[in-house]
Amino acid sequence: MVVKILLLSALVLSAFAQLITPQIVGCKAGEADARLRIAQEGLYAVVPAGVVGLEIQMSSVPYDMDLVVYTARDAPVVVPCRYLRCQGLGTQCPAVAKWGNTEVAYSGFGGINGQPGVEIIRFTGVLPEGIKIGFKPNFPNPYNVGVPVALKFIWQGAVGCNVPPAGNNKQGLDLMFTQNSLNHQTNRYRGVPDNILIVRRGFPFQLLANIAGATPSNTKATVAELDQWIKFTYLQSGPSVGITGTITADCPIGQYKLVVGAAGKSAEIQLVVLFNPWSDKDDTFLPDTNERLEFVENEEGFIWQGSNSNFVPSYFLYDNKEWIVLSSALRLLRRMPIPERSSAVLVSRHLSYAVNEDICYGKWSTEPPYTQGQPEGGYKCFQTAKHQCREPTNWRKISELIQVHIDVGYQRVQYCQCFVFAAVTTGVGRALGIPTRPVSNFQSAHDKNGNRAVDRFYKKAGNGLQPIEGPIEESVWNFHVWNEMWMKRNDINPSVCSKMKLAAGCADGWQAVDATPQEMSEGGSGVPNGEGEYMMGPAPVRVVRENKHEVCRIDFLNRESHPKVGCYDTNFVIAEVNANINVWIQNGGDWKQQCYNNQPGPQCGYPTDPFQAQATAGQFISTKAVGPISDRCKQTGDCSADRHDRTLAYKNAEPSWSTTSRGRKMWMQAGDGKATIKVGIIPHDIPKLINELGSIWSSVGIVAQVAAQAGSSLECHYTVTAHDYTDAYVLKTLAASTVHTGSQVVKVTSGTGQCLFTVTRNEYSHFASARAEVSATATHLKFHMSVVVISPDGTKNEYLEERQVEICTPEDPKEVLSGKEVQCRGNRGKWKAPSTKKCPDNNPLIGNGVCDVALNNEQNCFDNGDCCIVSCIARNSGVDGIVPKCPKSDSQCKDPAFQVGFNERTPAKAAKIDNGADITCREISLAIKNGLAKASCVAPKDGKCTPGCEKELNKLVCENRWMNWNCKELDELVSTIKCEWPRCQQGKKDHIGGWVWDLPADLQKFSKMLSPAEWNALRNSQSQPNPATTTLHYSWLAGPIGLVVGVVIGVIGSRRRRIAQVEMAVL
Repeated sequence: MVVKILLLSALVLSAFAQLITPQIVGCKAGEADARLRIAQEGLYAVVPAGVVGLEIQMSSVPYDMDLVVYTARDAPVVVPCRYLRCQGLGTQCPAVAKWGNTEVAYSGFGGINGQPGVEIIRFTGVLPEGIKIGFKPNFPNPYNVGVPVALKFIWQGAVGCNVPPAGNNKQGLDLMFTQNSLNHQTNRYRGVPDNILIVRRGFPFQLLANIAGATPSNTKATVAELDQWIKFTYLQSGPSVGITGTITADCPIGQYKLVVGAAGKSAEIQLVVLFNPWSDKDDTFLPDTNERLEFVENEEGFIWQGSNSNFVPSYFLYDNKEWIVLSSALRLLRRMPIPERSSAVLVSRHLSYAVNEDICYGKWSTEPPYTQGQPEGGYKCFQTAKHQCREPTNWRKISELIQVHIDVGYQRVQYCQCFVFAAVTTGVGRALGIPTRPVSNFQSAHDKNGNRAVDRFYKKAGNGLQPIEGPIEESVWNFHVWNEMWMKRNDINPSVCSKMKLAAGCADGWQAVDATPQEMSEGGSGVPNGEGEYMMGPAPVRVVRENKHEVCRIDFLNRESHPKVGCYDTNFVIAEVNANINVWIQNGGDWKQQCYNNQPGPQCGYPTDPFQAQATAGQFISTKAVGPISDRCKQTGDCSADRHDRTLAYKNAEPSWSTTSRGRKMWMQAGDGKATIKVGIIPHDIPKLINELGSIWSSVGIVAQVAAQAGSSLECHYTVTAHDYTDAYVLKTLAASTVHTGSQVVKVTSGTGQCLFTVTRNEYSHFASARAEVSATATHLKFHMSVVVISPDGTKNEYLEERQVEICTPEDPKEVLSGKEVQCRGNRGKWKAPSTKKCPDNNPLIGNGVCDVALNNEQNCFDNGDCCIVSCIARNSGVDGIVPKCPKSDSQCKDPAFQVGFNERTPAKAAKIDNGADITCREISLAIKNGLAKASCVAPKDGKCTPGCEKELNKLVCENRWMNWNCKELDELVSTIKCEWPRCQQGKKDHIGGWVWDLPADLQKFSKMLSPAEWNALRNSQSQPNPATTTLHYSWLAGPIGLVVGVVIGVIGSRRRRIAQVEMAVL
């Protein structure tokens, strides 16, 4: 349906507003965007009374514009005011006020985070009357030129949610939607066909038979498949017959045909039966009201991603109240025998299989690109809505993903990774009535042979050791996401708990369920028998914490779980959160395990990572906290208060052996020499390695310092490898993924010897592309270092060390050198350069790649790192052709950021110099200059950028992906032709979010919510006094009938105003 609404200027708004007659009969949440040009103060939009939970977001950056809100009676609600005596809410800082029973929160006209022109107004509750929304410019505008403004409305619903839809009486059968949906907590499902009634097991439901001649004695209701679980009673109710269906609390869930017959006639509907977490007789019963609201009803949330040193929330809309999600969830059950759908245990296990088998196609490599080609068993990617392929990080709305699933003929949607599998499972689990939440595990181990350990393999290389590919490839992922589902475990009865030396009810509560395909598992319901299928869980979290594994039995099905799988896959989850580390040394054709305390037996292996504690499996296990997402999280990206830590629910405090309670031995040693080793990364306070040319934080070094007898020699061997976030070799094999390898021989003087190895960006950039159109592949580098200490008497002491350094490929490279916080591509967290001493201005010797000893002090910022190998190489290598004369040793390095706390330093072998293989800013400037010259672009005489020059500059910059470069030469070039630097689309990334900004990039995304095309169109309209027709696409408010929101936009040209007619597309 298309509704035509007149959009008027501010001069005639008040007259027009009286013409709108909203129909408030729906309850669906929604949102709408508007793009405007504003020149004068005035009112531009109206929203009727009865809207629930309205939020208004505005961005006019870089111009300072204030939001203004009046009631329909012209009483002030939010009016920015800079004086002491003001009407309404309108302070510079955030403030809250009451409007009747409605709470009004205003961000303040000073702007969010101090950014003028970025404001939010939020109404908590119901709008008691209609409101008018306008703007107040706060900048000089003598020529009355309209400036671009982006406006967004978000609402949670409207008054009148419980009004039944049209068509309530089907074939003489009244489904009593209002009464049933309220009693069964199903009134929030949207888009449900009129012939479908949704109920929850354990609660009775009512029907009214309006069939001529119907009496209680001749009326019969049946659900053939559920005959033993639903009983019907009949009662005369005036001219109709009332029917009550009583559903047992263990009724199989699903969609079934309900037939009512009376007096030789019949009517039929579809009956959907769901789990019932409101009933204490249901296995999914969740007693806490707030937790039920969060884990069953809530449709939004976020999933933690990144790494254990820097993790961020990624926003998702689960859409668990949309019929498209519920109907797809019901379809996933089609393989299960009906009696087995009564078990929440078997349903949750089947979902872990079916989400991967039916809905999501997993892909972890970037070749071929996500948006191209046709994978085995998949569909061909086209850039159309019905056959689209997306990078996993670009899914945000589960109903959109499900729609693609339907459009491609119920094939698996391309593509998903663990966080998308978990988001889909959250949507379908909650839709079916199972309390469900996504859980992120940082440093998540992947055990392939069931020994609750990750095995690492090395071989002898001279006197040292180097990593090799062993007989089994296991890894520790940066993070992995699964789900938790809440249920009672009747299959793990008191006798099974007793076998595990645990109390009765030992397994009730949260269960780990994982739809991401990792390892084959056996048993379950509706899955082929044989070698197993990809599925995992439900694994009781309480049992996992106790490191227990036992077979269980479902009595009513006379079925016992597989001994290897247990109840279910607890061994696998124990390893994910608490894996030991086994180190194997190849000696000829044999393998020897290096054991804890050098003793074989149950203590073999390491309970925490033997090389670095921060690499230990199972850290910061996180889920969203109960309750609404905080304003701080939405407005600033700081969601720390919204994170609920589950680590100690899965494991004891470290060191937490998965097999014993023994402590840990930090360093692996062999031999009888007397020596100690310390290993560190430089810079020592580096948050991540920044993948950007010219930053002193783009190179990294690993230092090993050994305290040993004077005259001893050190043989140091190292290998650096590149890995993706699953910890797999980024180019499949160790050889192809090796960044660098080398060795040093150092003599110990004064009791201390040191080896230093450096890796530059030029060496690792091949494994982590910084090009805007290619997703970064490598997420971290691993340093494997072997040190052999040979004493003067010939005795040896051997050490093996590993360190891991994360890579941040910036979304916006120009932010790196600005000192601002940088968003890492692929939702890999944020990066901010550690604070350093500001260097004096105008001293050409500071930062020139030569260690000037006289400037090597705090006052001169330690010569800008010129006296330290890592910082000198990173700062100077490959930038505009500079050939640095960086030091060959760190003996003069005094900068605290590039030290690792060692007092004595010995000369180290010179590291490889980054030769600047990447394109430089100077080369880009030259290319643009040549391109503009060919287009005859010169300095304009009138001081204005010509359309031809602007078009050519946009073409050169955007087609070559140069929009993020920033240097003096480019600034001078652009200023010469008097043009603005182009705003280009950022590669192929599709930003999708429930908010205008995409967590955690806070309001920067909101400040730029206009696309380049929209921005240019608005800017160009300055010279077009007759504005073009605008189309606004709305997410409609209700199920079958919508809540009409009147948005009146004043379109103001340079010096003329006129009435414009706009078509509002009602979706």
